[in-house]
Amino acid sequence: MRLVIFIIIIGCTAVYSQSPDEFVFTTTNSSGSILGQVQIDGESASADDWIAAFDESGNCCGASQLIMNNGISYLNLVIYGDDATTSQNDEGMNGNESFSLKLYDYSSNSYLDYQIDDEIVLLYSWTNTNGAPIPDYSNPNDVYIFNAVQLEFNQSINLCENEDAVTLVGGFPSGGEYSGEGVSGNQFYPTSSGNFEITYTLGELSVSIVAVVYPTSPLEILNDGSFCTNDNEIELSSNIAGGTFYGDGIINNTLNPQLLNAGTYIMSYEVLDSNQCQLFSEKYFTVHQAPEVDIVLANNSLTANVIQGDIFNYLWSNGQITNAIDVGEASEYWLIASNDKCSSDTAQISIDNSSLEMLSGLNFSIDYSLANKELKIKISQVGTYQIEIFSLNGQKILSNQIHGTEYKAQLNYSGLSIITISNYQKQHSKKILL
Repeated sequence: MRLVIFIIIIGCTAVYSQSPDEFVFTTTNSSGSILGQVQIDGESASADDWIAAFDESGNCCGASQLIMNNGISYLNLVIYGDDATTSQNDEGMNGNESFSLKLYDYSSNSYLDYQIDDEIVLLYSWTNTNGAPIPDYSNPNDVYIFNAVQLEFNQSINLCENEDAVTLVGGFPSGGEYSGEGVSGNQFYPTSSGNFEITYTLGELSVSIVAVVYPTSPLEILNDGSFCTNDNEIELSSNIAGGTFYGDGIINNTLNPQLLNAGTYIMSYEVLDSNQCQLFSEKYFTVHQAPEVDIVLANNSLTANVIQGDIFNYLWSNGQITNAIDVGEASEYWLIASNDKCSSDTAQISIDNSSLEMLSGLNFSIDYSLANKELKIKISQVGTYQIEIFSLNGQKILSNQIHGTEYKAQLNYSGLSIITISNYQKQHSKKILL
C-alpha cells in the first residue's frame, strides 16, 4: 500500500522553482528515500519549497522539491550514500552516520532547520535501499513540522536632518526590499524632520520600524568684520554656544588679526545642538592693512614716516592734521594715522631741549592796520613761538602761541606797546605803536 501511494505522489510532481544554492549534492550508486509530509508552523508548505538532507559533516547528500497533492505537501527525498570508490571525497552518508533535514521556504527566501524545542533533530537509521524508502522513514503520513523564520527588522534609526543617508541593514532574513518615505534602494535619506515608517518586505511578509529624524537649529556666527591687522584679539561667538571656532588666526575661539596679513579668510564653527546634531557654519571675513607710521625729527619739525598702508588722515597730539608739524618746545608728541578702514597704533616721540636746534638770526616783521585793528606777524624761521604784547605800564594785552611762520590777531588797544616773541632760550622784543 505504501508503494502504491508513493507512485501516486510521484505522478503528481510538478516543477515550480529551481534548486536552492545551498542544496547542491552528488548522486552515487547507493541511496535510500524518506517519505512524509511537510508543514510550516502547522500549515502545509508549498510546491515551490525544497527539502534537503545533510550528513554530520554538513554535506548536502540529497535534495528534492516538495510535492502537492490535495493541498498536502509531501516529501520524497532520496538521500545518497558516500561513494566508496572516491575515498578522498565525502559525497554522502556512511554507515551509522546521522543526518538532518533543512527546508527552503521559497516565500520568505529562507532556510529552515528541522527542530524540536529549538534543537536540530538528528535522524538515524539511514541505509542503502537502492533508492527505495528506508524502513524507518517509509510512512507518507509522518509529518515534519518546520518553524518559519520570523521576519525581523532590527535597526534603530535616529538621525539629524542634516546627516547623510543611512544604509538599511536590519532586515532578516536577507533578500527582501525596503520601502517608505525617504527610502531609495537600501538607503534612507533624512531630508526633513519627523517620524518615518520604514517597511521591510520579504515575499508576503513585512515588518516596519519608525525612524526618527531630529530638526536642526539655524546656526549663525555673530561676529562681523571687517578687522584691521593691528586689532587686539576678538572673542568669537555664535547664537549656539559651546562649540569650536577654527581657521587662520583663530586660537582658543578668539580671532587674532595681528597674526594675519591683509586679505580675506574663512572662519568655521562646529557645535552640537540640544538633539546632539552636529551643526556647521562658516563666514568670510576681511582683514585690512592698518597704517604703520613712526615719527622723524629734523630741523625742529616732526614728520610722519609711513612704513606701510594707505593714509588719508593724520592727527597729532597738538591737534594738527598735517603729515608734519613744527615743534618749538620740549614735550611728548604722538601721532595717529588713519584711512577709511583702520587707524595706526599710536606713534610717540619724546623731545627735549637737546633735541631741538636753537634758532639764530631770528627775525620777524610786524604790520598793524589801524583801520581794522588787525595785527600781522611774520617770522623768518619755522617753529613754535610764544607771542606776548604788553603796554608800557606792564599790562598784558595778548598772549598766544604761533605754529609756523605767520600769525594774525584782532586787537582792541591803541598806544605804544612792547611785543615779545620767544623760542625756548631765545627771545626777541620790539616796541610797536598800535
